[in-house]
Amino acid sequence: MKLLKNAYFCIDWVGDWGGDVSGGLPLEHQLTEGPPGWIPLAGIALLTIGALVQAKVSEAVNFLEGKVSVAPILLIVVGSIVFIISFYGCCGAIRESSCMVTTFSIFLMVILTLEIVIAVLAFVYRDVLTDDLQTSLKESVDNYHNNSTAKAEMDSLQISFQCCGANGPTDYDVTRLPPSCCTANDGNPCLPITTDLNRLAFQTGCVQALKDYVQHYGAVIGGVALGVGVVMLIGIISGLCLASSIRNESRREGVLTLIHRGGVKQAGSLPDCRVICRVKLSRTNNFPDSLLGSTF
Repeated sequence: MKLLKNAYFCIDWVGDWGGDVSGGLPLEHQLTEGPPGWIPLAGIALLTIGALVQAKVSEAVNFLEGKVSVAPILLIVVGSIVFIISFYGCCGAIRESSCMVTTFSIFLMVILTLEIVIAVLAFVYRDVLTDDLQTSLKESVDNYHNNSTAKAEMDSLQISFQCCGANGPTDYDVTRLPPSCCTANDGNPCLPITTDLNRLAFQTGCVQALKDYVQHYGAVIGGVALGVGVVMLIGIISGLCLASSIRNESRREGVLTLIHRGGVKQAGSLPDCRVICRVKLSRTNNFPDSLLGSTF
């Protein structure tokens, strides 16, 4: 029994969707039927995806609007919280504490709300890039040869996103393109702009490259947040089922103790014993059906 409870939150996180959530079915059945939730792994997935997206966005932080980073940062925070509180749920199952398991389910409800917010932000902010990005990148291109900071920022952006200029290589009005614009980035400048640029330089402008990236990964973040939200919903239902089962099992054990110590008729005089004995105990193999007769 305890081994199954320990494994519930630590490994399978399973719940009985088709069973009696009130605890009418044996606890072993509720712990061994139903799909796995993998809540700790879901937390790791959120943390990893958020970190990867944020690392890429940080390379263009000076050009992108700050709110673009909100979704991946929230994803990192929520993923960390999910992973940490999964151990709280595990402890609740190990200690057979309905209070801890219920509290864990409440935590998951809060996290589910945050994930819905993340999904909304990801889908909304994927289209927030405006003319400010165009202006910022054009200024950096114009100052490329005169400002070391602008040069470093553009080089990092062009290498990372494989783009050139704000709208394309023709934004540079010099005879040679920056090395960071070249498809073969060997540190040497690209050939003069009058040559075949289709072979030598990235043709996509950095404005379009950034927009494509934000839109693509905004959809990824939103989809992941919604998917993990379903996992959280499963965890909430499963946790509440387990909490209910623990409470009902404790109640059954209490009634059996009364019957063992005070006799059937004395225990039957308790107001709640009739319901518990007739409905709950009749489903166990340890309580004889003969005791559920008219004496109650």
